[in-house]
Amino acid sequence: MISRKRAAFWAIGGLALALLVSACSPGVSQEVADAKDREIATLKGQLTSVQQDATYWQQLNSVMMPVELKSMTDHSAYMLPSGVIMALHFDNMDLKQAKN
Repeated sequence: MISRKRAAFWAIGGLALALLVSACSPGVSQEVADAKDREIATLKGQLTSVQQDATYWQQLNSVMMPVELKSMTDHSAYMLPSGVIMALHFDNMDLKQAKN
């Protein structure tokens, strides 16, 4: 999951850089430049959200112990410090390919 977040981080950052470079090219109207600025601001907001998600995921992984649940093989289960077990269900257990 972290590598997926990291990939999204770099993809959004690369797109923002490409938009910035294209907006600064000679011959671009002010209207186009303003549209690019709005798009960059939107991408920065998405990037902030992705970074926050990655931070939360890292924090959760640092305090949780993985637990194997033989009856729930389509879940990743973790024991919280309190002893409560949290089970996460993914549409694909290969987290790099999971979308939900």
